[in-house]
Amino acid sequence: MDTSEAAWGRALERAKQVHNELVEAVKFFPHERLSEKVPGKKKQPDWYDYYYMLQAWRSTKLYHAGQIALLKKAG
Repeated sequence: MDTSEAAWGRALERAKQVHNELVEAVKFFPHERLSEKVPGKKKQPDWYDYYYMLQAWRSTKLYHAGQIALLKKAG
């Protein structure tokens, strides 16, 4: 695994790119579809809809941002 500063920079740029692409996709996602079930998951729970998925994504991003902040502070 490449742990160089250059690799870290590439990882950050890729994360920003993916984040921006998702933000653009969510901008145009119809509100009326938020209660629809997310397709493509086997044996998904009844409550797993687009609203839940997007909220979970947001929470996960915040969690990982906190982890990164702690690692930077410790380093």
